[in-house]
Amino acid sequence: MTKKSDHYLQKLIDELKMTAKEFSDSLGLNRVDRIYHILNGRNGISTKLAKIIINKYENIDYDWLLTGKGEMLKTTSQTFNSKSNKGIGNINQLGTGNIVNFNPNDVKQLLQLIEQKDKTIGYLRKQIDEQHDNFCLRLDEKERVISEKDKRYVEALKLFDDRMIHKDELFKKAEEEHREAISIIRKSLDTMIDDIREKDMTKAKLMDHIHVLTEQNNDINKHVIELLKSMIKQ
Repeated sequence: MTKKSDHYLQKLIDELKMTAKEFSDSLGLNRVDRIYHILNGRNGISTKLAKIIINKYENIDYDWLLTGKGEMLKTTSQTFNSKSNKGIGNINQLGTGNIVNFNPNDVKQLLQLIEQKDKTIGYLRKQIDEQHDNFCLRLDEKERVISEKDKRYVEALKLFDDRMIHKDELFKKAEEEHREAISIIRKSLDTMIDDIREKDMTKAKLMDHIHVLTEQNNDINKHVIELLKSMIKQ
């Protein structure tokens, strides 16, 4: 169950038989958080808010609203006058001198019914106020969970982007290395081709030289044979 505030403004709300939200609505405030922040001690009652309350409930003492000191009411009649007849919280003024004769038993029964009704209304309002507080807590928790999920989503997206950038860098690096390897292979092939061509040219020259030597050897052999024949004839 929600613990009731110890703030002196809670006394006024209790006297009006309202919840904090109903009190806020009766003042025409857009957000009940302003009242909650006062009740839990986070904020004080500003002069602006005090004037709004006095404008709505004229018999509330202005100094009491700002300080919590002194009497809550301007008079001892314990009357809460409102410029609006709407809502709950007007306490009937006593001692007006207007006495009406009633049957005591009827009056007693009527007072009992009113008391029982007030208790029922108070209990229902308390339940509604607690449910509203619980709803606000659950709403805050859901907003926190959604915020955490959004944060994790952003972090995951950033991590994914970083990984993609890293992959792109690795791909570019691999592509450069591949180009360098192809360039080295091409140079090696060109060198091998040049060597082969050079060897082929050397081989062809050697074959030509051998051919020349063979022809020279044949000429020498012919010349020797002719010399031998000449010598034999002599």
